Amino acid sequence: MQTFVTSACEDFTAFFFIFDLCAPQTLYATMGWQKQVQLLAKRAFVSVLVGTKYDLFSELEEETQIATVAKVITFSLSLSLSLSLSLSLS
Repeated sequence: MQTFVTSACEDFTAFFFIFDLCAPQTLYATMGWQKQVQLLAKRAFVSVLVGTKYDLFSELEEETQIATVAKVITFSLSLSLSLSLSLSLS
């Protein structure tokens, strides 16, 4: 049975892993997706980790921000992912 990830990865050249900075569990989900994509890659591709809702994230307690950013940076560096942070569109 083909999963969403396997069908989405056929012949791709770039993959964006998007997560919500205010919901750390979404970062953990991207970790699993990234591992699946690595196994399916038939050729070199670009991977970008995108953290969304930065404007809402900036309103969280500083301690929470620091802990979250540390996790995000560690994850992106360990897997050689580019990192981008974006604002919410309201």
